[in-house]
Parts: sequence; structure tokens; C-alpha cells
Amino acid sequence: MFAALGLVPLLLTSTACAAEPESPIEPPPQNRSEWTMPLDEFVSNDAHLRDYAEALLERDCYAEHGIEWLVPWQPTDVGAGPSFSAGEHRLFTSTLATEFGYHTAPNTYNGVSEWREFVARASEIANTTPDFGSIMDDCQARSRKALPTPSNEALYYATEAALTLSAQAETDEAVAQPGKEWAACMSSKGYDGVPTNPLEWPSDALEEQWQVGIPGSTPAPDEIAMATADADCAESSGWSEAFYQANWSRQIDFIAENADRLVRIRSELKDDKRRLLRAVAENAPTK
Repeated sequence: MFAALGLVPLLLTSTACAAEPESPIEPPPQNRSEWTMPLDEFVSNDAHLRDYAEALLERDCYAEHGIEWLVPWQPTDVGAGPSFSAGEHRLFTSTLATEFGYHTAPNTYNGVSEWREFVARASEIANTTPDFGSIMDDCQARSRKALPTPSNEALYYATEAALTLSAQAETDEAVAQPGKEWAACMSSKGYDGVPTNPLEWPSDALEEQWQVGIPGSTPAPDEIAMATADADCAESSGWSEAFYQANWSRQIDFIAENADRLVRIRSELKDDKRRLLRAVAENAPTK
């Protein structure tokens, strides 16, 4: 438990053997504000669901060791939060920038307070129970026997591919030119000396100054002002659209070249989610 154009749909049939026929790969409608991408459906994003299902299955094991493992009710559709796409790409829009600056938006959902309390209690139990490490290993082994984790390929292949393709898209000339226009736009708003790649901003020094990424920190007014200008310039310069399209086209090509493998991954992730949902349905407490 402790443990991110309307195109003609691209239909790619898998030749892999499966118990049920797999549906073709069809890219979703484009949605830049949510950074919808063709590889999204192959990205594993059920981390919270797995934590919840494993915690539920571990209750009896902990009880055998004299530990009360009070797992609260949780929804089964918890994602990474408003600052991340379905493919776990970091979102940066004017709407987010004006409220959160360069900070990520809090991942609030029905039951989040109860889950945080549970994690805090679990940490306290871990710190005060003799030989807790061995107990945890035993209980986790039991839950993982019922809920085996997907293969590394299923967990990381699409995510790593998306990151590689995004890095390639950064250097595309169709993206680089709007990047220069973004920098000129930032300069016109009083922010000189920025790079020509918006992804390289803000600087490490500014992130440290504003405590970006530090739990509990909140955005400062000057951070919000700069982030809002940043997001507005990324839009008006055409950089956001160009970067989105450069990513999209590369992912379309990648899917065409790796369809069989991706269909196999999709099937594995679907099977895993079915097991997790079944475990929750059979063991969840009342809301």
C-alpha cells in the first residue's frame, strides 16, 4: 500500500491472441485544454485504486497480528488531480495559472481527508509496532497474490514513450519558432531573459524561491502574475497549439508502429482494473 484536429480515425487491428477480441485502436477526439493524447488509454493511472484495494485485502492479515487496519471508504475513480491529464502530462493553462501559479492544484475528492487520516495512522502504526516491516511484507504478499501487479511493460511502456516523443516534439521547428514568439511576448510583459522554450521556465532559482513542489506551500502573488503571463503568451504565440500537434502526430505514428504491443498492454491493464474493482466491491466499507 505504501508503495497529459479532428482526424480520420486510425484503426489498427491486433494480431495478438486473446480470450476476447480486442477492439481496434482509435485515437480520441483532440482536446488541448485537457491534453488528450492517443497514448492515454495505454497509461496506467490506477495507483490510488490499487492502494485502496490492497489496503482492504490486508485488513484480515493485520488483524491476525493484532493491528486494527481501519480502511475508509474511497471512490474508485481518483486520478492525479486537476493539474494532470489522463496520460499524466502536467497541465498548464491560464485557468490553472491564475489560481495556482506554477504549483500543482490540490487533488481534492470526496474522501480525501479520510484517506489522509488513514495514511497518517498507518505511518504511526509502522513507527510504533515492533517488526512492522515483516508484518507489512506478509500482508502485502497476501494482497498481491490476489491482486498481482501488472508487468513493467504495462506500467511504464506508454508513459516512457510519451515522454520520449514529447522531448522530440520540443525540438520540432514548428514548435521552436512559436517558442521565440512566446519569449518576445513575455518580454513585452516585463519578463526579460526567459529562454525560447517555455518548458524551461521558470528557472530553478524561482522554483526554489516560490517553493514550487513543496507540500503545503502556496503560490505567491508575483508567482501567479508571472505564471498567468506565461500561460497567456503560450496561447497567443501559438506555442501551446504547435506543441500539442507535434506530440499528437508523433503518438499517432508510434501507435501505428507498435499496435500489437499496445493492444496487449491495454488488455493487461483492463484485466488489472477489473480485479481491483472486484476487490473493492467485495470488501469496501459503507460510505
